[in-house]
Parts: sequence; structure tokens; C-alpha cells
Amino acid sequence: MGLAIKHQHDLVAILAAGASLELSAKAKHQHDLVALATAAKTGGSHLTLSDISIKPQHDLIAIATAGKGHVTLRD
Repeated sequence: MGLAIKHQHDLVAILAAGASLELSAKAKHQHDLVALATAAKTGGSHLTLSDISIKPQHDLIAIATAGKGHVTLRD
């Protein structure tokens, strides 16, 4: 099973447990991306988000703020 089809709460738990993930931001809601970034910060892990070119600047800043150095944004 690919990570893309895991439920949001599963992804949050994986990040909070300390595992780093790389996911596409394309089909994710903003509040879910912020929650994932927060979980990465909490767990000391790292979240890499690809396909971010469709997201507005203020959304990217909110994600980065939630992750505080635990998020990489990639196109």
C-alpha cells in the first residue's frame, strides 16, 4: 500500500513517531498539510512536500511556520 492512500491520521501518527515522509501536496487540503507539518515538528521528523506550485504563497508560509524547519517544499 502506498503512502498516498493512507488516511490522514495514519500519516500524522507516522510523522509524530519520528519517521520522515515525502508526499504530494496536490490532492491534500491545507488544514491537512498544516497538521502533517506540525506532526513532523512534534516527532522530530521531516516532511517533504512535492507538487506545491498550485498552492498560494500564504498557504506555503502557514505550512512552513507549522513545521519550523521540519518541512521541505519541492515543485
